[in-house]
Amino acid sequence: MRRAAGALWALLVLAVASPVQALAPEDFAYGIKLEPEGAPTALWRVQLPEPVYRAVTRTDLGDLRVFNAAGASVPHMLSALPDPAEHRPPPVNLPFFALRGEDARRMDTSVRVLTDERGSIVEIQSDPNAPAAGEPRVTAYLIDAGTLSGELTGLAMDWERRRDDRHFAVSVSVDFSPDLVRWRPWVPDATVADMRAVGGEHILFRNEIPLPPVGAGYLRLSWPEPLEAVTLTGVRGLPRAVRDAPDRHWQTVPGVPVPDAQMESPRVAYQFDTGGRFPVDRLRVIFPVENAVVHGTLKTRADPADPWQSRARGTFYQVHREGLVLQGEPVALAPTPHRYWLFEAGPGELVHSAGTPSLEVGWRPRVLTFIAQGAPPFTLAYGSAGAAPAPATVNELLRILGDEGVTPVRGVAGEVFSLGGEGRLHPAPEPRPIPWRTVWLWSVLVLGALLMVWMVRAAYRQLQADA
Repeated sequence: MRRAAGALWALLVLAVASPVQALAPEDFAYGIKLEPEGAPTALWRVQLPEPVYRAVTRTDLGDLRVFNAAGASVPHMLSALPDPAEHRPPPVNLPFFALRGEDARRMDTSVRVLTDERGSIVEIQSDPNAPAAGEPRVTAYLIDAGTLSGELTGLAMDWERRRDDRHFAVSVSVDFSPDLVRWRPWVPDATVADMRAVGGEHILFRNEIPLPPVGAGYLRLSWPEPLEAVTLTGVRGLPRAVRDAPDRHWQTVPGVPVPDAQMESPRVAYQFDTGGRFPVDRLRVIFPVENAVVHGTLKTRADPADPWQSRARGTFYQVHREGLVLQGEPVALAPTPHRYWLFEAGPGELVHSAGTPSLEVGWRPRVLTFIAQGAPPFTLAYGSAGAAPAPATVNELLRILGDEGVTPVRGVAGEVFSLGGEGRLHPAPEPRPIPWRTVWLWSVLVLGALLMVWMVRAAYRQLQADA
């Protein structure tokens, strides 16, 4: 009886083991060969080319892998491009001219400034009718920044002291004028100092004046009486720090009018298909007419069956003036890897008269970093409806390698070729689910019936033996 019960439970407990199989290159639709630009290292880094965004099936780009020559998947990681580097151009030497006595305060009447065709000061002449009572002291300096192409954020000065024992820490001011006629205060109070301890060592030296950003024009630096024994010998303009232009790709997508029957409210709308899952972070609405001003809302969705999500709202304009096209700045938004976009305007907007708009979208490519594990060549495989994101096991290793000073080699993407074909982009038909509950119930009933038959037969044999 015990043996029979054990056999029954062994039949009832069924375990079906289905080991997870690793993905192979043929499980993806397309591939791109990757070649190093320079000597190969342990890490490779490559910007994802545009065809990848057009074929992936996931917004998180989880259906891509990197395979080595043996067809084994290697650890990889996706990240955003680093922010553009910021650098400051070198200082610019600026011409300057001494202003004496009342010349500094009465430049509009007592001083004649001669400039050339570029606006540069070539000579300063005092009023010949002014009374001559010896040479007055320098009360200000006129600084010529009229030919600058950028903005200044500071001044750096060099000076000579006619008396070495003359220490100073003085407040000065700076005025600005675009045309030598209209002057306005720019820096009302700034301190310059040159103080030395016994023995000649500097203990306080300040020769720079921060400025609010200022473009081409003229600066007037006050030179108060405590600086009478100090002569300005040089002035340098400190340009504004500039940031390199980000590596952003652009494409223009034509719009398609949305039928009124598909709109939830009486609005005018146009739909745009970018053709891929690009991480769009800049966009601009372009109208086919010369002058257009439209207030509207931009929405997105990842797939045609998804609901629309609002992304940006504002006024989009395009005005032609004297051969120039004036447009609003591109709308900035968080990277949005949705393929479908919608521009929706109210019924009162003059959208129809502006024509069917186009959408100009920009994005910064994602960066793929992977470990050169195994033999090259390495293949970037992408586009698989059944693939799930790879585990992020490479992040900690990348951090360790970065701390060890391992510099990734830049990878170059080759031509696109077919792996598993376009059919990998579509999910395979789901198999009919097995009705496990029904199977279990019937198994219990059948096995129970067999057990009852076996028990009756055993009891009958026992009775026959006893008889």
